[in-house]
Amino acid sequence: MKFIKKVIGSVYGPEHYQELIEQPFSYSVKYFVRFSAILGLLFIIGFSIFYFPKMKAVLNDGVRIVADSYPQELIVTIKGGNISTNVEDPYYIKLPASIDKNNNQAGKYENLITIDTKSEASVDNLLKHKTAILITKSYIVNRKSNGQIVIQSLEKVADIVIDKASVASFLEKLSPYLKLMYLFFVVVFFVFFVVFILFRLCYLFLAALFIWLIANIKNVKISYGKSYQLGLHLMTLPLIVVYPFGFIKFPLAFSLLLMVLAFVNIKKKEVEVEVAQPEAIQESEVKEA
Repeated sequence: MKFIKKVIGSVYGPEHYQELIEQPFSYSVKYFVRFSAILGLLFIIGFSIFYFPKMKAVLNDGVRIVADSYPQELIVTIKGGNISTNVEDPYYIKLPASIDKNNNQAGKYENLITIDTKSEASVDNLLKHKTAILITKSYIVNRKSNGQIVIQSLEKVADIVIDKASVASFLEKLSPYLKLMYLFFVVVFFVFFVVFILFRLCYLFLAALFIWLIANIKNVKISYGKSYQLGLHLMTLPLIVVYPFGFIKFPLAFSLLLMVLAFVNIKKKEVEVEVAQPEAIQESEVKEA
């Protein structure tokens, strides 16, 4: 409960910031570390709820599509960096209907894979066959998601024989490891969040100068180090609404919100002056007389 009050006070609380000026730097570091840990946990939980089911569906669909798409009669042999098959060239593996609906942009592809060991590995042949992947005798030609076309040599590929049974066996062995992919993504996003927080701490070295300037404009005399300390608290709301959840999206949103919060929260502490009551003054004068 006390920590929630600190979070609320860090969002808006001029009195809270007046108290922070008297607190040691370690006080704010502990607050920021704890706040960042909670925010990171919420980020990962939120990502898991909204995106993991989609990722699971994509992975499972990918495995199913590969298993269903591989032709029963096709046997591909790779030996010494060269490909040979038991079918007549060119051999086409049609694009599955699910991929056709979602990823086939403007009908670019009619085929998922085209095997043509007699043709050259070129962009022209890739386009001619209207295929996503073109396999020639010694090369694989494919188009990346950004439109870039890549030609890869099979020179370093180990000798192997591929048929429907071997593909099914490989996918069966692969399935248990798909669950580890979720853990992998959790670790990746945790590392991403840690790097993001460290970047914000570096960013604060510059932002602290503006916080110091705002404080001096409002006649609050603090050092640069103290302005950096206040910045650890002022970043509370920007970290929630701008990053990493992205509720607010416009250029310099983080910096602008940080400066607004600094201007609103940093105020000069009013000194209370006790004014003696008239009756009390009269009584003291009578006693002196």
